[in-house]
Amino acid sequence: MTLIYTRSPYFISVNETGQTGARIKLYIWNKYTTEPTTPTYIISKNIPSPTQTELNFNISNYVREFIDAVAPFDFGGVIEEEDPANWCFVKVESYSIESGGDKFVGETTYIATNGYTKYQTGVNGSVSTNLISLADDNIKFYYDRVESYPYFNILTDHNIGVKYSKLDGTSTSYYAFSPTDITMYAVPFSESSANYDNGNLVQIIDTTEFPEKIESTFVVMPVCEPKYSPVRCAFTNAMGGWQVLTFFKAQTNNINVKGSTYKMMPSALDYNIQRPQTKSFNINGSQTIKLNSGWVDENYSDIITQLLLSETVLLDGKPVDVKSQSSTLKTSLQDKMINYEIEFEYAFGLINDVI
Repeated sequence: MTLIYTRSPYFISVNETGQTGARIKLYIWNKYTTEPTTPTYIISKNIPSPTQTELNFNISNYVREFIDAVAPFDFGGVIEEEDPANWCFVKVESYSIESGGDKFVGETTYIATNGYTKYQTGVNGSVSTNLISLADDNIKFYYDRVESYPYFNILTDHNIGVKYSKLDGTSTSYYAFSPTDITMYAVPFSESSANYDNGNLVQIIDTTEFPEKIESTFVVMPVCEPKYSPVRCAFTNAMGGWQVLTFFKAQTNNINVKGSTYKMMPSALDYNIQRPQTKSFNINGSQTIKLNSGWVDENYSDIITQLLLSETVLLDGKPVDVKSQSSTLKTSLQDKMINYEIEFEYAFGLINDVI
């Protein structure tokens, strides 16, 4: 399977000898819905000149319409299939337009998430493999022991095993899955029989391969915060999967109120002095919250970067916008102990004015 990230352009190129133009047909659908028999979109172009025949089509914006990652779901620490609205299929048929009509060039089916690639990786970023972890296993994950189970996503069409164990390799729990089709799973960082006080390992194993292959290993550390109330931040990361980041330390809440103020006409010459001369209309407010991560590792700078770039963020299940537009990416050499302070604004008004 080939995964593409739709927040970055993904180009389909057609360059056949003798073509005067090119056409692509897109068939886009979500899992558990029927693959369309007619194209969802048809896009055509003419060549710029007889010497410039290569034509490129950016399909990302068309595919993004079928991805709707709203919120992660809470569950009791078991591995479940993720909401299929978080990703989609797209089949691309390519044609060259020639004097005799359209000539079929090729067909490819992709899977897509609302992720992105970096500028430094160049054009047409994609991942071709049978098992993809949509989180970075180079980062140690910290979570609050009393919160509901945080998780990460994997995409696979291979048989997989998920192994939980103590950091010393003992007391393991193992779960096997055999998907019949491409599936996105939600894999908790810990589960009821492997919720270890001193941390645990989560290993994703491709059991279809022989010998079995460990695709990714996550180190997970529980944190007991005795003073503050930790806040769970869930957001879609660079790979289009759900990422959970816990802010452990102090929080600051503020309320901002806005309205339109007008000067009022008196109701009579002998006016009532208890009626205001000015009055505010359409008053509503918003709430902001500033959170502190607590002490974290140096490579947490990558998670913070992905949080600032994310389009979907929730705090304890409530939608927010990231109000912080910048953050210094700290290093242990310069900053010694590392923590991050990020400000958010709840993405709804304090007064219900939905119409």
